[in-house]
Amino acid sequence: MKYIAIALACFAYLFLYPRFAVVFANEVEYKSTTRITVEDNNSLYIQQDYELQNTSSQNLVNSFSINLPSNPSSIVAEKDGMKIPVNISRSQINIDISSSPIRLNSIGKIKVSYRVDGFVSSQRYYSEINWPGFKLDGKENQHITTIFVNKNKGDLLYRQADESQVSITNEGYEISLPSSKGAYLVFGNIPLTFDINAKWVINNVGQSDANYRIPLPSESLGLFQYKSLTGADYGYLDDYGNKYVALRLNQDELREGTIVGQWVPYTGFTFPEDLSLGKYQANVQSLAIDLSAERSQIRKALLDLLNPSFEYGLSKRSGIIESLTFGKQSPIDYANIFQAAYHSAGIPTKIVVGIRTFPGEQNYKWHAWLLVKTEDGWISEDPYLDDLHGFSQTVPFVPHALPWIIINQDDELKDIAFYSIDPASVITSQTSSFDNQDQEMDISGELFLKDAAYSAVALPLYLRVTNLGSVPVSIKEIEIMGTKIDEHLYKYEWLIPGSTREIPITGVSVDDPLYSGKKLLEGYVEFTDGNNTSISDLSLDIDLEIDYQRLAFNTLLLLIIVVIIAIIARRKFSTHKKRSR
Repeated sequence: MKYIAIALACFAYLFLYPRFAVVFANEVEYKSTTRITVEDNNSLYIQQDYELQNTSSQNLVNSFSINLPSNPSSIVAEKDGMKIPVNISRSQINIDISSSPIRLNSIGKIKVSYRVDGFVSSQRYYSEINWPGFKLDGKENQHITTIFVNKNKGDLLYRQADESQVSITNEGYEISLPSSKGAYLVFGNIPLTFDINAKWVINNVGQSDANYRIPLPSESLGLFQYKSLTGADYGYLDDYGNKYVALRLNQDELREGTIVGQWVPYTGFTFPEDLSLGKYQANVQSLAIDLSAERSQIRKALLDLLNPSFEYGLSKRSGIIESLTFGKQSPIDYANIFQAAYHSAGIPTKIVVGIRTFPGEQNYKWHAWLLVKTEDGWISEDPYLDDLHGFSQTVPFVPHALPWIIINQDDELKDIAFYSIDPASVITSQTSSFDNQDQEMDISGELFLKDAAYSAVALPLYLRVTNLGSVPVSIKEIEIMGTKIDEHLYKYEWLIPGSTREIPITGVSVDDPLYSGKKLLEGYVEFTDGNNTSISDLSLDIDLEIDYQRLAFNTLLLLIIVVIIAIIARRKFSTHKKRSR
């Protein structure tokens, strides 16, 4: 039997093998190095070097297959410097090496090059590369991919790629990672400065007189330098340092205005911590969705429930029930409903009001989207565009969206004031187009009394400040008679050009109750535009009077206290005298 088996093996080797020994990649051990070059036309030029070792049960390997994430083109394959036949079947490359097969326990080297499309998309200022990786057998450390991006694509703005390393050469960037891993990369030249010329329109239709606030770009997200502001009455600062322009509209009044300036985003955005839920939370149960599900399932259920309004604009934010009854939802409705649902599911979420471009468009428009906190940190999510265009806008990096301000669930839409608003016309540039010499601070400060001034009594003192310059300013410090005034009296004042505000000055008095006559009050008020400071000296001559009525009352009160003390002391003395007897 032993000799018969040996004879059959020899027969198979001599006569059968050349016709049936077809071994694919999963039957050999192999290593690979891949270099992916991003070309100017956004195609990926892929060069792969394979080192195959025949460890199969066959004496010869005469074919090799590669599975690709996309249909390739321009394929060239070589073995030992000689071109070899290639056959394409959908996204699989079949390479014929029968003319030079790899023998048992031998090593063969194959070079393959080809192009694929559909993994790079370019916008106005940046390009996104979304590479899914290869499906490979064998040990991951035996398969390495390097993605090369020429410096003409700009800087590496964002990288999400597991186990990746970045090196910078004179030609560009090289990102190395295991071949089985995917990579999301963003390259571009985001302008250092965004020149903003935004027009707003507020129509107070069918309402009584109302106050409105329009938020200006949050300085927690970047630096905004103001060129001009029109249409507003005065400025306002909140506890977090966010700036607003404020106005009061009469019933049926329409007001237009502009915000012109430059916005320079910080390289690293910081977001506030999650705050309490708001009143809109109460209606979230009307959504009738499973809030205990995963975020992706909640998101899908909401998208199935809502319908984007094609008449684009940031309309008044309604409650959830009113919004669903209407049948069509605006971007702010989407943001409101998603935030309420996510909050109920315990997912920290913020609404972002800002300006952004839409897919296929170059101009910026007012918009609202979300910031959602995940295990990997805060990401941007735009459910309105998800529904409108049918593809996900949930990405960690959105350079085409400029956050204007971040609001919480409990903020009123009236404080956002975008009832009827035109798209913002935004021009971007690498360098400043505004002449900084035009930006001048010219502020006047004047002390005055609103009532008679008495000695030893807090003076009815006020400070009237007027912004005569061309830039908005805030008050940094007020000092009167060597005393710094409590900042809470003025921290919410933000003066737009041409506006005047009156600030109460408390805690200032002349201590001598018997002083009457002239008294000179001196001090200063310090202003800042965010970059520079300016000081306006203050002085006021006042006529002090003695408040005889208060003085008589205080004298009488003092005498009563003295009499009471004397009576108590006398009683104690009498008690002590009796005990000593």
